[in-house]
Amino acid sequence: MQSVKRRLREKRAPSDGALEEIRQSLWTDYYNDPTGAGAYLSTPEGKKDFFDHLEGRLASDRKTIIPWLDDIQALQGAAILEVGCGTGSSTVAMAEQGADVVGIDIHTGALNVARTRCAAYGIDCQLSEADASTQAKGILQQRRFDFVIFFASLEHMTVPERLLALQSTWDTMAPGSHLVVIETPNRLWFFDHHTAWTNFFNWLPDDLAFRYLERTPRVGLHQLSRQENALLPFLRWGRGVSFHEFELAFNCSVAEIEVSSCLSLYLRGNRGDSDDAGEIDSRYEQLLAEIHPQAHRGFLLPQLNLVFTKPERSA
Repeated sequence: MQSVKRRLREKRAPSDGALEEIRQSLWTDYYNDPTGAGAYLSTPEGKKDFFDHLEGRLASDRKTIIPWLDDIQALQGAAILEVGCGTGSSTVAMAEQGADVVGIDIHTGALNVARTRCAAYGIDCQLSEADASTQAKGILQQRRFDFVIFFASLEHMTVPERLLALQSTWDTMAPGSHLVVIETPNRLWFFDHHTAWTNFFNWLPDDLAFRYLERTPRVGLHQLSRQENALLPFLRWGRGVSFHEFELAFNCSVAEIEVSSCLSLYLRGNRGDSDDAGEIDSRYEQLLAEIHPQAHRGFLLPQLNLVFTKPERSA
């Protein structure tokens, strides 16, 4: 895809009082587990997590995700369905550039924070509680969207939910529109940066990974492994995704899947940035490319940050 350089809008800033409202909403609506939220938020891990939700994610999205998306198609005037809008950081980042964003999520508390955040930044967005695997198709049938973005959400679905969400979305999207996957951990990668923070975790079957939680560096997950009927909550924490789901959802081989853009390759090439890949990471990426050369390079990186453009219908 040819790169088009555009001038992005100035970033919006909330008042001190509005930022405090977001802080309070995060505390009461999102981190509202009475048994452990306070203890978690007092740890270094919890403090970083809270700051990321308060300000960090918005800053990161503005720096990397927004220029990349705008390079694919101008965000000014674009209609976006954001699947997994969470607490609204990415929603604000896209909407402040003039995009018409419809955000859906299954987490009521996260949506409350997102509404508070949008109000704080003067953003008018439609935010709804909805399940991507069963309700996104109906939304897409009502209007055309230029982007359908699974923003850090595919990994939090079960495999059946993920396949249904991808297939129904792709089949319903209009020709020329873009399906975007952002910040989804790659099942093929040797290190799990997302959930367990340990090597080979994403390679383990779900039941074994669940039983192994107590041996991972992620202290916040240790107690979960001792709870009954906690396998589904564990899966909601996030498991890796690979090109295999896309083969099934798009009903084609990985060699036939056309990737319109990949964030890491965009940063490496279009802006001349380095993604700071270490020697082992670089060697492993090359090894995957040698093992499975049919796959686009974007499927062989630690995270899946990919764009798929719906082909125009043949005459």
